[in-house]
This record gives sequence, C-alpha cells and structure tokens, in this order.
Amino acid sequence: MEISISLDPAVDRDLEAYVAEAGALGEVSIHCDVMDGRYVEREAMNGRQLKNVLRAAGKPVDVHFMVRDVAHWLDETPRAKSLRSITFQIEPLLEFDIEKAHILLERIRRERGVAAGIAIDLHTDVARVPVDLIRASDVITLMSVNAGKSGQAFNPNAVLKIKQIREVNPGVRLILDGGINEGNIALVKIAGVDIAAVGSAIYNAENRAAAITKLL
Repeated sequence: MEISISLDPAVDRDLEAYVAEAGALGEVSIHCDVMDGRYVEREAMNGRQLKNVLRAAGKPVDVHFMVRDVAHWLDETPRAKSLRSITFQIEPLLEFDIEKAHILLERIRRERGVAAGIAIDLHTDVARVPVDLIRASDVITLMSVNAGKSGQAFNPNAVLKIKQIREVNPGVRLILDGGINEGNIALVKIAGVDIAAVGSAIYNAENRAAAITKLL
C-alpha cells in the first residue's frame, strides 16, 4: 500500500514549502484536494495554487475535485509530468446527468493523459452509483470522512465499500481519503486499498518522515 501526502492541511498555511518538503519524504505520492465552496462549504486550492503544485511536485500527484463544475476545474488543470490521476465527486451528477460523468472521464484521459475516475463521499451508498460508471473508472477515491473538512475522525464504515467496489471492478486503483493515522492504518491495509491519503497525521507530526515510516 502506498502512502500519499494530502496537501489539504497546508493549503492556507505553507503550501509551497510543504510541497517542496514532500519531495524529500521517501517513497510517497501527493494527494491534492480542490474544493469550490459549492459542493462543499469550504474553498481550497485555487487554480494558481493547483498549477504551482503540479509544476513543483517531485512526486506523482492525484488530484481530487470536490466541486460542482468539474469541466471548469479540468480546464484549470494543466498537463504535467507529475499529474497521475484526476477523480471527481460523483454526487453532483448522480441526480441529473450520469452521461456527463462518462464524458468527463473520457476528457480527463484524452486531454490530460492520466488515469480518470470518480470519488464517492462517506454518506453515499455504493449501490447508488451506476455499475457502468464504476467499471469505467481507472481509479476511485473513497472518502472515510465527510468531504470538505480536514482533521475529521476516520469512519471505519468506509472500508465496507472497498469489497463492493472490487466486486464490480477488480482492477481499479482505490484511494482511501480522510482521518487515516497510525491508530487505524492496520485496518486500512487489511481492507485492501492501494493508496492511503494522509493529511493531519503527517502534517502535524514533529517528525514527518518518522510519521510516514510508522504508517508503512
């Protein structure tokens, strides 16, 4: 299982320095949450910041859109050597435009040349998500907290979704995002995710390299 450093705790503090530090923190990747203040109340990671992260990152970057207008934010996201995948919250599209989700997946692959997929919020039942959309995803981000706020407690119910997803798309890359720390990492590993996106447990650690080692 891979550890991915979530930049969210640093967005309004020391983002540039944290991205630079992440480049020296061993075999990890970077998880970049973009929030628009519409799908979630908070705004985080504007277009300029996103471009700077992708330009400066020395690690693979997985971008996660917690937004209503995915097409707009895709336009804001440049092609970059560091960019590995883009996922977007499916909830704004579940009610009215599933076909648009398929179009967005193809746009991500075609225009940015990276893996594409959906993200599923903690409160969303996997059964609500069309099977063909799960199958069409190269990567899926599963939230283990409610989208939009850093520092929430991990909800173990999220791991139950992993088996459901794997039954539909066995080869999909799974990212678990939210509240992951040394106390629950064993459960996360047993659950079988590919990437654990970790925010506060690394950012707030006195020794960040040691914190990552404890999670591996």
